[in-house]
Amino acid sequence: MAPSPTPGVIGKLLNVLGSKIGGSNGGRDSGSGPSDRIARLGLSPRQQELNRLWGWYRCANYQTRKQDWNGKQALDPLETEAVASKGFLPPGFYDAGASSMPLKFRKPSAPYALIKVIVDRFTGLLFSENQSPEINVEGDEQSADYLRAVADVARLWQAMIRVRTFGGATGSACVGFQFVDGKPVIEVHDPRWVIADFIDRATLQLRAIEKRYMFPVDVRDPSTGRYETKQFWYRRIIDDQQDVLFKPVEVGDGDEPAWVVDKTVTHGFGFCPVIWVQNMPVEDDIDGDPDCHGIYDVVEQIDALIAQANRGILANCDPTLVISSKAEMGTEIKKGSDNSIKVPDGTVTYLEMSATGPKAAMEQADSLRKYALEVAQCVLDHPDAAAKTATEVERIYVSMLQKADVMREQYGERCIKPLLEMIFRAAKALATPTLQQPAVDPTNGSRLPVTGLEGQDAAAPVAAAPMMVRRVLNLPPKVVIDPATGGKMMVEHDVGNGGALRLMWPDYFPPTLDDVAKAVTAASGAVLGKLVDDETAIKFIAPFFSVEDVPALVAKVQAAAATEQANAFGSIPGLGGNDGSGGEFGYDEEPDYPPQ
Repeated sequence: MAPSPTPGVIGKLLNVLGSKIGGSNGGRDSGSGPSDRIARLGLSPRQQELNRLWGWYRCANYQTRKQDWNGKQALDPLETEAVASKGFLPPGFYDAGASSMPLKFRKPSAPYALIKVIVDRFTGLLFSENQSPEINVEGDEQSADYLRAVADVARLWQAMIRVRTFGGATGSACVGFQFVDGKPVIEVHDPRWVIADFIDRATLQLRAIEKRYMFPVDVRDPSTGRYETKQFWYRRIIDDQQDVLFKPVEVGDGDEPAWVVDKTVTHGFGFCPVIWVQNMPVEDDIDGDPDCHGIYDVVEQIDALIAQANRGILANCDPTLVISSKAEMGTEIKKGSDNSIKVPDGTVTYLEMSATGPKAAMEQADSLRKYALEVAQCVLDHPDAAAKTATEVERIYVSMLQKADVMREQYGERCIKPLLEMIFRAAKALATPTLQQPAVDPTNGSRLPVTGLEGQDAAAPVAAAPMMVRRVLNLPPKVVIDPATGGKMMVEHDVGNGGALRLMWPDYFPPTLDDVAKAVTAASGAVLGKLVDDETAIKFIAPFFSVEDVPALVAKVQAAAATEQANAFGSIPGLGGNDGSGGEFGYDEEPDYPPQ
């Protein structure tokens, strides 16, 4: 797959393309504006907005600004290294000097990247280690085991981290699957470059998608030997029957190229194997809200305050020399610890700022940071959380967990479940035996012979006959215990009959041992005090031990209690044993009262 372009590359490409919008090709290009031309290049207003949001997450939102915070020409890392190695400004660079460009349009020197911090925080809360949900199928453990194996082979949870990152950064995510050499593969599509065709916009069910974007390729000019960067199109269409990949085509002036199919795969699923999901739901739109909706302007002000404070502190590291003297001074005065100044009459001091301005700027930046985190409902690491119980920690993070609950609904019920159901349907169809007709010789219509069969004479190939074909996914076998011998054996995963798919999400913050001990003590005390029955106490304790089937556990506990009680009575002298002897009352013969 061709590399996906970065936001900065797209921004630079648009600047280049803007110079070509003068109707150079005539006809429909004549008099067209930048937005019209860009739209034909595959960058719709929606895609430009998603690209802008993705640029915030990738810390590239200031990449196309021409001036740095000091009003000088903004240089990328390679250009900065070129100037530093030369020791002067080479041809092609300029010194802007004092600039009247407002600070709002300059490139901050020390951006905070708060957007990335917030997005990664929510992603970790949903899909980091031990945070992913457990897959269950009601009434069919075979199907549940099969889907867990598929999720493991396809690296589903690692892919969901990328899905959630796209969704948290841009507001939308797109994920699909395919079978490659019999193995399930999860594909994460960049929503910026996906044009979706929906069967139903309300449910976001897809009919097909077209994935198209521009990517740079360094091409060497054979005449000059120099490399130049050219833009090429990547295009792919996935629908309910086929997956079509086209050959890369040079973008040129942006005209629609003559596409040539590179590869076609007919999957025949009968549905488009791609899921579209909103990060935070938005009605009447295909794109949802990103994690940081409403705080981008605030974050830009934070970056400006930090940059201005940083500029003031750096300037103060080289204080201004102040000479108070009536004597005439020379034209050159050398400053620094290696030099000295002789003043016949007067004083020499350094003028340093009190740093109240940078301090106030950083305080204001911290205040805006708290405001931004509050609007985004994001709680970063809390210093007091380590010494608190899980319940107390959840109270601290309650606002963030409320937002995470909505995300669990979006990425669980509207993404993971339908994706797994699609994979299950496709695997079920593959495992169903189908009649495959033999190949036919187009010249005479006869069946082509089949060779390589076990026991077949190589000199006498037999004519092929229709055969039943059953295909299964290439999943590693599982280890089970042989009930007859008690030993371990390897068996294949059975796709099962299917059923209602459920996702069991873990607690955001697992209970501590102190939480568990207190819960057990409270439940035991309530049962002994006859305040609650056994079933109520077990339901209260079950979540602390990840118990799902509470009725089964209640039955086991009650059976164990009955057995223990029977054993206790059977061990009393004179009341009989456990062998069933002793008559109806546990005695060998009727007792004689009073004893003689």
